[in-house]
Amino acid sequence: MKALPGRKTDVKDAEWIREKDELEIALKGYVNPHQRLMLKTILTHIDFLSEQIEMLD
Repeated sequence: MKALPGRKTDVKDAEWIREKDELEIALKGYVNPHQRLMLKTILTHIDFLSEQIEMLD
């Protein structure tokens, strides 16, 4: 990230840039088969609960 013209990059900007870079690396990470199963199970449960809420409303 470049500083705006006439503005210097300060420490807070540098920290934000570092955190953003770390987040991008984490989001590109590998999901192993067990994690994929757990995510699928959680999403299925959320769908079920959403249907139950709709039914009860």
